[in-house]
Amino acid sequence: MRETRNGSYGAKLFFLAQDMLFYVALSQDDRWWSVVKTQDPGRAESIYAQFARKSFDLADGEIRRMQLAAQKALLERVIEKSAERANRLSTNLAFAQQQDSQVSQRQQQLQVDQLQRQTEAGLAPVNVMPSR
Repeated sequence: MRETRNGSYGAKLFFLAQDMLFYVALSQDDRWWSVVKTQDPGRAESIYAQFARKSFDLADGEIRRMQLAAQKALLERVIEKSAERANRLSTNLAFAQQQDSQVSQRQQQLQVDQLQRQTEAGLAPVNVMPSR
């Protein structure tokens, strides 16, 4: 007749018409915890309402754990992506520093070569001094 599901918990109200009996059950993962049999429809509805509230209360912690687990998994993925990005940036920075170093070395070598050629040609190096 009625069924309430909250996470892995549930409450059910069954009616066996040929015997005019109501069965009210509280379960977890389709395993019955508690079953009440009655012929009183009002009592059956009242017990069903209690079991439905109980299933809600019991599932609250379970649902919260599921939400926290999902949030944790999301944060772990965000951290992993951030770490990957940091590694890429670090690699790019190291590469850029290496290139800067190579450019500086080439410039210094070019200056040395130019001075050497000037010296070999008998030209005195020209020092540019700022005027005072």
